[in-house]
Amino acid sequence: MQVLVVLVSVAMVEGDTTQDGVDRVRGRLAGAESQYLADTCDEHYRAFSFLLNPERGYENALDGAGMSARYDEWMDRCYRVTRPLSVAGEGS
Repeated sequence: MQVLVVLVSVAMVEGDTTQDGVDRVRGRLAGAESQYLADTCDEHYRAFSFLLNPERGYENALDGAGMSARYDEWMDRCYRVTRPLSVAGEGS
């Protein structure tokens, strides 16, 4: 769930509904190749870290103990969410 929250939140712009954000994420991931998915997950890691620890601030979200393990966990979880979305969009 956290993966979708991050992806949709980042995709939304002012005035968007949650559905607009979901649709934008689906559109971006539809038919995407593995490298694009990995890049997308990597780009969204800072937002995920901020979600877990907002008191540290967005700029400091990547600092702290356990960053490597948390990053690996995020990448695994994010890929498991984004891959089915990309495959589902291949037939579109």
